[in-house]
Order: sequence, then C-alpha cells, then structure tokens
Amino acid sequence: MTAIEELKESTRDSLVAKQRTLSELAEQRKEEDLWTTEFRDTILDVIGDSLAIYRVTVAQARAAQSVEEVAALWQEAHADYASTLRLLQGLEAVIGEPLKDELFAYYRKTIEKLERASAQAYEFHA
Repeated sequence: MTAIEELKESTRDSLVAKQRTLSELAEQRKEEDLWTTEFRDTILDVIGDSLAIYRVTVAQARAAQSVEEVAALWQEAHADYASTLRLLQGLEAVIGEPLKDELFAYYRKTIEKLERASAQAYEFHA
C-alpha cells in the first residue's frame, strides 16, 4: 500500500468514526442541548476528513494508469459522500426537524458539493 493509499484509508476510517460519534451524540441529546463543543468539533472533523478524501482522490486520479482506475476512485469517493449525506438526513430525523445552525448548514453545503463533484467525475470517467 502506498503512502497516499494509507492516508486515504486512515482518513476514511476517521470519517466513519466521526460519523458514528455524531449519530451517538444526536441520539443522546435533545435539540436545545445538541450544540455542545464536542458535537461542533466532530462536525468540523467530518468536514476536514471529507475534504481530505477529496484531495487525496484528486491526487490518486492524477497518478492513475487508466480511465477505469480513475472512475473507480471517484465511485469510491462518491459512496463516501453519499453515506455522509444519509447521515445528515438521519441526524435531522433524530432531532425531528432540519438543523438550522450555521456550522451545520456549512457542513451540509460542503458535503452536497463534494457528493455532486464526485458523482460528476465518476460519470465523466465511467
């Protein structure tokens, strides 16, 4: 495994762990008590990990030997972002209404952009 593959794998593991933490925190707290420092920090970590996965995927795509390999990289990234969007929907379902916090709005907007960009890159290369 190359260094860049190890970086992506560890970032993906971190993303999954942070998503799990967000879900657990949301289930434990009601809306008025939701915006703890831990919850906000976890959202920031998820945003950072998501952006890192995108950047690593771009680097891997540039070094790829075939169009099929590039398509597979973007398909994998798209799956990560689609999963994160489902988490967002789940968090809102647990809370009972759309979350209106500015950080959460930025989180949603960022993940939606990454999901769209990775889907387009996959479709282009597939």
